Amino acid sequence: MYQEITLPLFPSVFYAVEIREDIEEEYDKLKSVEFTPHASQFGDNKSHTSKSYHVLDKHDFLKRTITNYVRHFKNDILGYTTTHFSITTSWVTKTEPGGYSELHNHKNSWYSGVLYMDDIPDCGDLYLFRDERDILPNDAPDERSDLLNAETFVFSPKKNNLVLFPSYLNHRISKNNSNQDRYSLAFNIFPRNTFGKDDSTLNITIKK
Repeated sequence: MYQEITLPLFPSVFYAVEIREDIEEEYDKLKSVEFTPHASQFGDNKSHTSKSYHVLDKHDFLKRTITNYVRHFKNDILGYTTTHFSITTSWVTKTEPGGYSELHNHKNSWYSGVLYMDDIPDCGDLYLFRDERDILPNDAPDERSDLLNAETFVFSPKKNNLVLFPSYLNHRISKNNSNQDRYSLAFNIFPRNTFGKDDSTLNITIKK
């Protein structure tokens, strides 16, 4: 009997969850940090980042909360139960009305995350793009778009949404069409301690 099978091999796993803990007070503190205009090497506009790239080091409760969600994702969804990790960098972003962030990715990281602080309609969506393994120059089919052929994934954030995605994925933030500043907390994570085995063993210590 004729059979066929189609599998989405080696997926780039995107994760989103709504934070259940009360972190409203943390948002107020994060929004009050000192900002600097974001470097425009990617063509960003009206986009600012906190001067510190280690803001979570001063927010113990929020850091523990995020760490718990990342640990759940790592252990229960991806199955990396023996791999430890550290949040290597963390920063606050502020995008003014009319602002946006152009295409980029995060080097030297395993997964990247974003925590959204407000419910503001049309304040900028997160766009994720497939990596450049496709040798065909054609656009995605017009008649359908799904996990087997999509070239772009769009996530419209709401308050308390926490998202995680592989750091190698190119992504951008669309234009903030609202009349309010848009705030988010971004961070990167990386495995630490000993992983691998035999001649591929590697030990990484992440210093703060």
